[in-house]
Amino acid sequence: MDMVRQLRPGEIEDSLLLAAEAFGVHLSPQMIQARLQRIEPATIWGCLRDNKLISRMALLSLDVFVHGKIYKAGGFAVVATRPEFQRQGAVSKILREALYELYRREVPLSLLAPTAFSFYRQFGWETVCDRITFTLNNVELTNRLPSKGHIRLVDPDWRLLQPIYEQMAVKYTCSLQRNEDWWMKHIFFRTEGSSWAVYCNQNYEIVGYVCYSPMHDKLQVNELFCCNEEARQELLTFIGQQAATRSIVLHTPIDDDLSFLLREPAFSQTQSPYFMGRIVHTSAFLQKYPFWAPDQQITLTLDVHDSLLDLNHGVYTLHFESNRLQTIHRERFPMTLDRIQYYACCDIGTLTSMLMGYKRPAALQRIGRLQADYATISILEKMIPLTTPWIADYF
Repeated sequence: MDMVRQLRPGEIEDSLLLAAEAFGVHLSPQMIQARLQRIEPATIWGCLRDNKLISRMALLSLDVFVHGKIYKAGGFAVVATRPEFQRQGAVSKILREALYELYRREVPLSLLAPTAFSFYRQFGWETVCDRITFTLNNVELTNRLPSKGHIRLVDPDWRLLQPIYEQMAVKYTCSLQRNEDWWMKHIFFRTEGSSWAVYCNQNYEIVGYVCYSPMHDKLQVNELFCCNEEARQELLTFIGQQAATRSIVLHTPIDDDLSFLLREPAFSQTQSPYFMGRIVHTSAFLQKYPFWAPDQQITLTLDVHDSLLDLNHGVYTLHFESNRLQTIHRERFPMTLDRIQYYACCDIGTLTSMLMGYKRPAALQRIGRLQADYATISILEKMIPLTTPWIADYF
């Protein structure tokens, strides 16, 4: 008999060794101790069979920007199963139980970085964020504007970096709102041994930073956040100088215009899906969502299919008046269509992708993922904000 529950403190080391075995990673005793110090036992969920841990997952508490609003979210991370127990449904049981737990806590959203997109789509997750990977050489990073500022190397200090990061992160959907704990246990832990540099303007204000890791054959840019173009170009030039003869690899959001700015844009640029999301509690998600609403009264009906979370499945009627959402009413079954003003029908993954800004309503209708008439698509196109999805983190 399988049992899914949160792991106890004495079981965390076993869960680390399980994940290392599943991903083919060797952990030294020192590495195990370092990880044990940063893990909160309550965040690790496990599936036990006859009291033996066979599968595990971390469930992180996150704050995420969604079109400028801050949403509570659950981050699903380090999902792993012992090799001899794979494909026996253990991970599925953990995912279901964790989603029900988030629903009970009225957490609106969940995010994960998948190893297999098709697997998580079975449980209602859908792609919500792409990223572009640039691979270029230092010669290409020679464009620069006249600058009166300067660059200096710094020790990793979240208080220096947080204002720059957040000024940029709030402009994107999916970006995390970081706090001291996240900087220390995730960012600085993951980038240990990397170099950090900041750009200061002529008033000695820090307006940009970069984190980079020189390797044998490349220079990996872990983070690059800037408040203005001057800071970005100065830091890119600095990165080119540090790279010497090595190639430079950096990841950016899909609206980044780096290739347009460089004199020779014919270098490797790869756009790929990065993160998946899932609305866990539809009522809580919609209640906070920054819809654009017209002056007149309108009623929008969303028929949402959620085959996993029965309590989340249903027909949501949203009433707008005076430029804002006034009420949300959920029913188990749809009312007759002749009483509905605007009606759209989709599964929970499609709804997530649409409201997070990854796919527009018209595109989803065109490929058969969203059922709605022309009038409903038109109003949805107006009501859903245009914000680029982007997350710089990995978990």
